[in-house]
Amino acid sequence: MEIEGVSEDILEQLATQYGTWYRTFGSNYLIALPMDNPQALWKELNTIPSVSLIRRRTNLEDVFLRLTGTSLD
Repeated sequence: MEIEGVSEDILEQLATQYGTWYRTFGSNYLIALPMDNPQALWKELNTIPSVSLIRRRTNLEDVFLRLTGTSLD
């Protein structure tokens, strides 16, 4: 999912807590919802004030970013 309005420190803590990953995506971030319980992280992210969430399916750009750690221009 795409996320905006959260600090990287909080995002890193949540990714570690839920056993998932996150990456910078322009001025926002991408974070993967865990396969075993995606709703738990989704609900927790929704409690953060001023956060904007877009839940979507993974695409080839996401795979590229995950594998290379770089961005598409």
